[in-house]
Amino acid sequence: NSHFVGKAGKKLGVDEFMQAYAKMGLSSCFEGMLDAGAPLPHTTFNARTYLQPQLNKAIKLAERETSPLTDRNPKDFILFKTGRFTPTALSSDNDGAGNFDASAPFPTLEFPSDHAVLSTTLAALAVEEPMVVEEEPAVAAADEEETPVETAAEADAEGAEMVVEAEEPKPTEETGEGDQEARDKVVFVPGMGAVSGLDADALAEISASGGLEQTTSC
Repeated sequence: NSHFVGKAGKKLGVDEFMQAYAKMGLSSCFEGMLDAGAPLPHTTFNARTYLQPQLNKAIKLAERETSPLTDRNPKDFILFKTGRFTPTALSSDNDGAGNFDASAPFPTLEFPSDHAVLSTTLAALAVEEPMVVEEEPAVAAADEEETPVETAAEADAEGAEMVVEAEEPKPTEETGEGDQEARDKVVFVPGMGAVSGLDADALAEISASGGLEQTTSC
């Protein structure tokens, strides 16, 4: 609720209210609809008579427009986004028939509200859509070193070399003279005939199974 005359900490002045909503990017239905220098129209006009229990708030008929006890202020606004709409018509109603009598207090028997009915017609304004600028992809520096790309053929050749090298047997320190002598012997195994090139462990296993008939050195 705003008042023609504000009071710090108690009553909000209408000028203070208009500055506040302007900072929020809003406009009101009164923008451009009033004559230059004309005050805002009041939307309340509450003047209590003596036919009510709060006699300390009662106002004489002759003082109803000037008494500090009268609530006659611009308390109603229609707000909208600035730049999106513009008001083209404005009207107030305080008699229930679409009319506004600035000199008549209300509510009345015909109009039971203590606030006038405020109406406006808004016209939509064309809003330009912001341009979207697409960023170009970054170009790599010319002097930046390129990572060499290995072809499939080179990769396969390298893999084949690795496999061949892995398959080549390597001599170990565990191979002793006993194994070499065992490989030089020819063993006659039933059902197999002469077998050579066996190591010591294989000879021991065949001998234990009773299949070793004879060994000779080559």
